Amino acid sequence: MKTLLISALAVVAAAPASAVVTVYQGDLAGFNAAAGNPAISIDFESLSGDIAGQTIAGVTLSNPDGNTLEVVNAADTFSPPGYGGPANVLPATSGVKVLSPGGTNLIQGPDIRQRDSLTLVFSAPLSAFGMDILFQSLDCCSFTNFQVFDGSNNAIAGGSVNAVGGGAGGAFFLGFTSGSANIARIVITEFDENDANPDSNIGYDTFRFGAINAVPEPASWALMVAGFGLAGAATRRRRVLATA
Repeated sequence: MKTLLISALAVVAAAPASAVVTVYQGDLAGFNAAAGNPAISIDFESLSGDIAGQTIAGVTLSNPDGNTLEVVNAADTFSPPGYGGPANVLPATSGVKVLSPGGTNLIQGPDIRQRDSLTLVFSAPLSAFGMDILFQSLDCCSFTNFQVFDGSNNAIAGGSVNAVGGGAGGAFFLGFTSGSANIARIVITEFDENDANPDSNIGYDTFRFGAINAVPEPASWALMVAGFGLAGAATRRRRVLATA
């Protein structure tokens, strides 16, 4: 009986949670369903100025190109003359403030102030993260890539943000969930730096993150319950033998 108990508990300890990352593009409802509707963790409303290098709510934000990461009122963002017009702004998706690399002036490229890439490093790896990427305008494609890394710096997900459309820009949800807490770093790379495609200017808003594996997976629960049952049976047997 003791041998069976040890074997059952060993299976529980050895059963790893799945590390597969699922990507949600433009699918906030799907992300929420998988991640358990995590609350908004960062909406930028209580922040201001350049926050590059700061750690906020357990995530350190930086721009890999050395640009600033400025928290501004979305309504104050503007396009330079001849570059889409002043109507092309970054839209806020929660409150009125957004994270706009380079500030309110959605400057023409190539210029370091127009390099809107973002790196997020989490103090503790997550199993769920979602955010809104803001586009000054949407022409035919987004010119934005993403990569997700685990704590050992292995790339575990990646691709392009497939936000397409026309006219005066908008917001696009991008989210990730994993079967284990292995989302340690996320890099958003905006790589278009020319005047012909004004969606080269992007911003960010409404960060959601959490842990979706707070309890063991169903299979692990079954094994754990079986182990506890075996432990109880072993205890009862010892009591019977002791009183015999």
